[in-house]
Amino acid sequence: QEVIDNGQKLNEEETAEFFNVYSRKITELRVYFSEREDITKEQLAALNKENLYPGSVVNIQYKLNEEQLGDLKNILEPTFLGYNHMLEKAPFTYAGELIYSLNDSVALLMYLDEFLVNSSDLYGDKDLLKMYYTELFYAIVKGTSDHSVFNNGVVEKEYKDIWSTIVNESYSSNTINFLVKPIVNEFETSGWTKSESWDNLDHSDIMDAID
Repeated sequence: QEVIDNGQKLNEEETAEFFNVYSRKITELRVYFSEREDITKEQLAALNKENLYPGSVVNIQYKLNEEQLGDLKNILEPTFLGYNHMLEKAPFTYAGELIYSLNDSVALLMYLDEFLVNSSDLYGDKDLLKMYYTELFYAIVKGTSDHSVFNNGVVEKEYKDIWSTIVNESYSSNTINFLVKPIVNEFETSGWTKSESWDNLDHSDIMDAID
């Protein structure tokens, strides 16, 4: 709120410095209160002032209201938007399972994919962004225990459609094209029953592709 009240436009370095401090504060509060079994009315009011609310996806959710977001857009460099969105939506997986629906997870992956290409190294959350992207990418391409890629040895239609869609998006990054396109091509050739690229894909491949 102090930054908004001040009203002074911040440059890229100042924006990153502000958000790094802000993100640490929000993360520390979320971790601390997520581990508590009870929250007093006074503590809840204090959390709400920091845009933190008890939620269903995670114990403590962070969400800027539209007025605050609009004010910050006028003051901060646009690079903060991607990190703020990540802060609002994280975590994306839990114990290897997707927290959001498959379609919503794909939409989040595509958002992070587009943002990651132009994200600034000045932000302390850059490595966290890469980690979230890697976990989300892996779960969407390899499937999960609760959401298998295969049905009777053949790739499920929803995975066929999702993979085909993301490799055909005009704004998809080199990471998606480099890793997913061979998988789609190999599965199509085999009648959607096998792909060596899919078999061999692991987290380190995704990390290497985005570095």
